[in-house]
Amino acid sequence: MLRALAACGLAPPSPARIADAERHALGDEMRVEKLLGRLRQRRVLGREAHPLSGCLIVSHGLPKSASSFAWLLLRDILRAGGAPLAKLSAEAKGAPSEEDYVDSLSAERLAAIGREAGAGCALVKTHGFAPRPGAIEAAGFAQQIVFAQHRDPRDIALSLIDHGNRSRAAGIADFVECVNVERSLWTIDLALKTMESWLELGEVHLVSYDALCFDSAATVARMAKTLKLRVDPAEILAPYADKRRITQFNKGVPQRWRTEMSAEDAARVRAEFARYYERFA
Repeated sequence: MLRALAACGLAPPSPARIADAERHALGDEMRVEKLLGRLRQRRVLGREAHPLSGCLIVSHGLPKSASSFAWLLLRDILRAGGAPLAKLSAEAKGAPSEEDYVDSLSAERLAAIGREAGAGCALVKTHGFAPRPGAIEAAGFAQQIVFAQHRDPRDIALSLIDHGNRSRAAGIADFVECVNVERSLWTIDLALKTMESWLELGEVHLVSYDALCFDSAATVARMAKTLKLRVDPAEILAPYADKRRITQFNKGVPQRWRTEMSAEDAARVRAEFARYYERFA
C-alpha cells in the first residue's frame, strides 16, 4: 500500500494517523456489536419480543410541571399495556429513587441502565440535560422515546416559592433560594435550558402541565398511543383520584399567576422567558 501511495506521488499517513483510524474503526465495531446484541435480545423463544424491548423511555420535566405525576402515569401505562418494564436498582440510577429518577444521563449511567433493562425497556425520570447525540444508542438501546413536561414559567415561579417555604420550615435545602419571583428566575432559566437540550436531540413528545392535570384522560390516551399500547385511561387514572398518591403534589390549580402574582412580576417573567412563550403560548 505504501508503494502504491508513493507511485501516485502521495505521502503515506503518519503512524499517529494510522493509530487514530484504527481506534475509530474499533469504536464503530463496538457500537455495531452493542446494537446487534440488543436486537438479538429482542428474540425470545424464537419469536419477536414486545415492540418496546430494548427501548429507553425518558420522562423529562421542568420543575413543578407535574413531572412526578407524568412518570407515574407512564409507568402505569407501560405495566397495563404489558410492556417488559425493568425495575432499576439504585446502583443503575446513581441514587435510591422510587420514581427511577436519574440526575444525569451520562454514558456510564446509560450503560448501567441498559445492562439492567436487558431485553426489556427502561423508564427514567430526569430534570437534567440530554446526553450527547448517539449516547443512548451507544449504550445498547435499540430505540428511545422522550416525553417532556412543561408549564407556564409564571406558575413555576409560584410553585417554587411554595416549595422553598416548605424546605425552610423543614430545615432542608431544596429550592430554599426561591424566596420570591426574582430569586426564582435563575432556577427556571436553567430548567428551560435542560428542556431545550432534549428538543435539540431529536423527537420529543411535549406534555403541558394543564393538559396533564386538567385533561388527564386525553393525555393518558395520547401517551399510550405514542407508546403503541392499548389501555383504558379511566383505569390508569382511578388510583389518583386520591391526590395524596401523587408524589410532590402541591396545589393543582391552573394558571395560578392570574390571581396570585402581581402584574409587574407577571410581565417580568414573561419578558425574561420570551423564548418559552413564543413557542408554547
